[in-house]
Amino acid sequence: MEGLIRQATEHKLQLHQRLAVLQRMHEGPAIEQLESDTSVQLRELFSLCQRLRNQLANATLSRREQLKAQVDNLHDEYQDLQGAYKTHLSKRAQTARQQREHEELLAADVAPVDSTTLFIEDSELDHHDALQNSNRGVDGVLAQASGILSDLAEQRDVLKRIQRRMLDIGNQLGLSNTLMRLIEQRTQQDKYILFGGMVASLVIMALIYFNFA
Repeated sequence: MEGLIRQATEHKLQLHQRLAVLQRMHEGPAIEQLESDTSVQLRELFSLCQRLRNQLANATLSRREQLKAQVDNLHDEYQDLQGAYKTHLSKRAQTARQQREHEELLAADVAPVDSTTLFIEDSELDHHDALQNSNRGVDGVLAQASGILSDLAEQRDVLKRIQRRMLDIGNQLGLSNTLMRLIEQRTQQDKYILFGGMVASLVIMALIYFNFA
């Protein structure tokens, strides 16, 4: 089982690196290839976790609990990585959809209307361009705010898993009650930070919307 655990750990570390690179990349063939490789490696990590669970019954009683904790930890890591990858795909799809809708809107604005020539004064044209720039700015801010809220929600789920994992490890290692209370207090503080960030994002979105409006 040690060999399988080493393989799963290597997959986990490589997936962390791939996801970090994906977050910095833009559209193009390179990101599509990296997404394909990431999807394949996620499936391989899941397969390794399943094989490890099946082999737990063959381990000796003295080592079974320790191995089970390692396998559970790897499975939790897999779930976190899978959630982060799905969030990345969702953000990229949303960005592509917004860009497509924006291009369609621009194409509709410049399309001819029954061969009728429209004469627009320079001041009106400038005003029209300013409104379009404002709309693009608001769309960008809303997309960024949506991404921030999604990241905060994902971090909240990760913190919950970490708390559960620490409680399990604490029960196995016999950690003191004081340390466990400190962990719970830190989790509570992170929850306040999460809700504070969500409220701040909503306030910023409202301010930007009313300024542009």
